[in-house]
Amino acid sequence: MSVLRQTSALVVLGLKELPQRKGSSIVIALGIGVAVAVLSAMLAMGEGVHELALSSARPDRVVIRSTGGGHLGRDELGTIASLPQIGRGDSGAPLASGELNVSVRGRRVTDNVRVDIRLTGVDPQYFPVHPELKLLDGRMFRSGIREIIVGKDAAVQYHNLGLGETIRLRNADWTIVGHFQARGILDNAMLTDIRNLSYDGSNPEFSQISAILVNAQSFSDFARQLASNPVLNVNVRHEAEAQEEDVGPVMRTMNYVSYVIGGLMAIGAVLGAINTMHATIDGRRREIATLRALGYGGFSIILAIVVETLVLAILGAGLGLLAVRLFFNGLQVTQVGYIFPLAVTTKLLFISSLWAIGIGLLGGLLPAIRGSRLSIIEALRGS
Repeated sequence: MSVLRQTSALVVLGLKELPQRKGSSIVIALGIGVAVAVLSAMLAMGEGVHELALSSARPDRVVIRSTGGGHLGRDELGTIASLPQIGRGDSGAPLASGELNVSVRGRRVTDNVRVDIRLTGVDPQYFPVHPELKLLDGRMFRSGIREIIVGKDAAVQYHNLGLGETIRLRNADWTIVGHFQARGILDNAMLTDIRNLSYDGSNPEFSQISAILVNAQSFSDFARQLASNPVLNVNVRHEAEAQEEDVGPVMRTMNYVSYVIGGLMAIGAVLGAINTMHATIDGRRREIATLRALGYGGFSIILAIVVETLVLAILGAGLGLLAVRLFFNGLQVTQVGYIFPLAVTTKLLFISSLWAIGIGLLGGLLPAIRGSRLSIIEALRGS
């Protein structure tokens, strides 16, 4: 009988006997399912931040930053705004705006800990460039006055961001005059007049310039125009690429922590599967001896036991991933200064499934090799 036919017969036999070994089967499936569920739930945070960043991106909106990481000035903004690829608003003004990002200190509502939060100074063209931004209540900040409008998510994350409240920032009192709603990361933002943040209010500097192109297809021509201008030392990215770059460190940190904790859980699941399968094989000595006497080879027995463990791993992973999908997907959480929904994506499910298969292989291989090496006489004596 060929190895394939032997293995197939043993797999069918082993699967039929699983109900008779339901205790050990449940232990293996549950251990692997919990490990995979924990990994998936934690990776869903990184995926959630990633989707948050992309949810507000427009294909025709671009972000221009200094190549050296420094600031841009009014001259660069004027040069960029004059290019033919830049779109025009209803008033005929170019859809390009300068933004200045600064870090300020605030207190989180959840634990009252002081953390860094971002305050963005914007010019009047910021709002035509970001038409998705809508005031929910209050009013727009006034030019040249220390007033702030706050995104709906930031308003619930930090103290003193309620309408009419005053917050102490940069050694001055600032008044919250409005709350707004946009999409994605912008809902976590605080906005004010750029002249309030610049050292030279009449000639402010910018961390970046945002612009809307005539259409998304003009990006290549626009990038070539910027690169060919000797006055400009800038790089341009699609908004989605720029947003991904901004949240990249957060995603990498979240994924690193997820894989460390998931790895520890996986080690526990592997050890649990090995111990359970060792005990199961000890209880199947007579069966293994009989199979060896009938001519079944050791390699076929190894494959059959590993496949049996993989089936339990896949069943456990399926239940774990189903639970994560049902109870965690879309759940709103607050982490690293953002409010975002957990995202259990297809990519995440694929990665978690690979982990389950790896745990099943490692958990079943050692006991399978041990079982295949039992001699017929030793197996019958031990039974």
